Amino acid sequence: MNTIAIATLIFALSSGETVKTEKVSYAPDFTLKTLSGDTVTLSDLKGKVVLVNFWATWCGPCRRELPGFQKTYKKYKKNKDVVFLAVSVDRKQKVVKPYIKKNKYTFTVLYGERQTSIDYKAFSIPYLVVIDRKGQIRFKHKGYNPRSDQVAFLSAEIDQLLKEKTTRAKKTRSKKF
Repeated sequence: MNTIAIATLIFALSSGETVKTEKVSYAPDFTLKTLSGDTVTLSDLKGKVVLVNFWATWCGPCRRELPGFQKTYKKYKKNKDVVFLAVSVDRKQKVVKPYIKKNKYTFTVLYGERQTSIDYKAFSIPYLVVIDRKGQIRFKHKGYNPRSDQVAFLSAEIDQLLKEKTTRAKKTRSKKF
């Protein structure tokens, strides 16, 4: 890997870019296993605001971001219209459960599959998408920004999506949320 590629990767992992999507993009559906072996299918969550966070135990920016994700989860955990999913992209699944337990994270953790990361274009981590009640990706967060208040900006996005009506015509799409 050349020096420019390494510098680009480091910047992507630490810059914390937030992108509000202008073009409607439907969240690709997935079915993934939880730490306890149950399965979660994204399309089963239609009608809810869903946060999907791609991360790994070996990723420094991810480890710094997860406490804010946990604080935001705690703020909304009693709201049945909001779901938090942390998708681990670790190759060694055996390291995930002890890491989650050690840090006392209580949000739902899923074991990711390569295809899910590809479908979401999660080529650098942390990478978080916020999906509205209709299954549209409305916000994307690439990397981690230590200067931002993660709880505040995620809460603003969640609150905005909770206020929106879901009465627009629903289109059927294959392999989409």
